[in-house]
Amino acid sequence: MKRLLVTICFVLALIQASCAQVITALPCDQLEMSINVGSDSTSISIYHSGQYLTHPQAQNNFDWEFTDQQGNVLNQFNIVNNAFANFSMNWSTNDTIDVKVHFVNDSAFLANGNSINCLFEDQIHWKLNYYPNGNPYWRWEFIHNNTGIDLNNSNGIADQNTFFEPQLFPNPVSDMLHIAFVKNQEARVQILTLSGQKVEEIELNGEALDLDLSALKTGFYLVKIQTASALYQEKVYKM
Repeated sequence: MKRLLVTICFVLALIQASCAQVITALPCDQLEMSINVGSDSTSISIYHSGQYLTHPQAQNNFDWEFTDQQGNVLNQFNIVNNAFANFSMNWSTNDTIDVKVHFVNDSAFLANGNSINCLFEDQIHWKLNYYPNGNPYWRWEFIHNNTGIDLNNSNGIADQNTFFEPQLFPNPVSDMLHIAFVKNQEARVQILTLSGQKVEEIELNGEALDLDLSALKTGFYLVKIQTASALYQEKVYKM
């Protein structure tokens, strides 16, 4: 009888341990944000994958904050149990907007036993794109496509070796094209026609560069930026 009681206690202990280690979430660096089709210059809809990949969903808590480059808070709100941040705004399409969301679920657990405590930081801008037939269109897009940082492990410190794509704005441009990085870079910047003819070449050493394109003819140009670790190319339209 005593042996039977010991066996029962041992099995119950295993069941409790197993229950305590049930994985109900993906790590922060496997979650991301994206901008939904239908967002335009006066309204935006951002999807967060954490809602559908983290359980129980009813306890998913998202604190959103949007700021401009001067640090002014443009919008902030809390969403519970919803994958979408939808709202109207009157931002200039020449602005770059910082996006921050703190995602918490104290009842969702990772393989290491930690609960969900993720910080997402990125930037959005109004970017020129092209349909398959070549016609241009514009939409808000994330610049870096960053995944989340687990605040339980990293204290919010991102990998400083990550390559961040530069910002090019405004696009279309009538005179001054602004190129900016999130940190100092050494880079070669070239302006080319779509046929490959070089129009201008400048060495960048810092965080920003202003290019005067006022003398160029109206049309599309290719901006090529070569750093020590990456090559970035983007079409711009000169009005």
